[in-house]
Amino acid sequence: MEDPAEQYYNEGIDFAKLGRHSDELASYDKAITVNPNHAEAWNNRGTVLGRLNQHEDALNSFDKAIAIKPDYAEAWYNRGLALSKFDRHTEALASYDKVIVINPNIAKAWFNRGVVLNKFGRHSEAVTSFDKAIAIKPDSAKAWFNRGIVLDNIGQHSEAVASFNKAISINPNHADAWYNRGCALDDLGRYAEAVDSWDKAVAINPNIADAWNLRGFVLHKIGRHADAIKSYDKAVAINPNDTEMWYNRGVVLVNTGQHSEAVNSFDKVLNINPDFDVVWVARGNALSRLERYAEAIASFDKAIAINPKHPKSWYNRGVALSGLGQHEEAVEAYDKAIAINPNHPEVWNNKGIALEELGKIQEAIGSYEMFIELALPQDASRVEKVKLIINQLRQ
Repeated sequence: MEDPAEQYYNEGIDFAKLGRHSDELASYDKAITVNPNHAEAWNNRGTVLGRLNQHEDALNSFDKAIAIKPDYAEAWYNRGLALSKFDRHTEALASYDKVIVINPNIAKAWFNRGVVLNKFGRHSEAVTSFDKAIAIKPDSAKAWFNRGIVLDNIGQHSEAVASFNKAISINPNHADAWYNRGCALDDLGRYAEAVDSWDKAVAINPNIADAWNLRGFVLHKIGRHADAIKSYDKAVAINPNDTEMWYNRGVVLVNTGQHSEAVNSFDKVLNINPDFDVVWVARGNALSRLERYAEAIASFDKAIAINPKHPKSWYNRGVALSGLGQHEEAVEAYDKAIAINPNHPEVWNNKGIALEELGKIQEAIGSYEMFIELALPQDASRVEKVKLIINQLRQ
């Protein structure tokens, strides 16, 4: 005749196969009542409690199983999982270490050990742990994937791509592997391949907003501006409260001359985060391009109120004031920019223009000379033009 505790235990396993977790738990409780030293019943009880999100009770059950059977690798492993639910990662790591001492051929223990080590920033050890998991179970897409994540995070982008390739060869529909492969390829400057990888990711899961965002960023970088805007449109449709995506969209629109639409994008950012000074500057610049100078100045004033030490805010405010013919105020704005960063050649050039408009010829010449002194090699042709202006002013 079957031992009653064993009978209840087996009954619990049958209920587990049917997904009847409450009945499963009741069966393990009966097994333990009959035989409090039934380690397997305690372990399985912990597992079902975990499924029911009762993680503290689950942890107590695994501790009971281990107290009865200290070399119970499965219980140590499950204990590690339960501890991770409480972010008790140091104890979880110790549990996984126990598992592999008892049985070094449990791939999932090596895998979860790698996950925890990565959380601690112990990246080399994490990669070694994933390598162990892969040696035991070479067809583990998640082990190859997580290995790739760690390698990418520590700057080993080529090795990361190779890991993601392995994950994808095992599971071609692994959208996250395609996405992260794209990120690693982007880091390597292999932009066309990165875009292709993100295309694969969004074909599998069209709701990966970050893939659409990065795809847009790279398409903009390689000059495919219209495609970049479409990509950002997808990104913000999925995540309409992401300021970075709206901002990136606005930048491309500015670069393609769509300034009104760019202002709308920047407004979306500022509705979400009105303290984003860089966006106030970008918005102001777009408004200046539209010759809406008063609105542009108001935008730069917002940026300055948030961060008065931002030289570009003062510089661009000066440009807008010059656009309104308010050259005296423009010079004051340029002086503010110069006080923060005296090495910006463009500010000196524009200050010179404003001073010239005011008839302050000697001061204008001084500003132009500062521009020439600070100009970058790519400004050579403009330097020659400014030299001609100086010569004309001296006549």
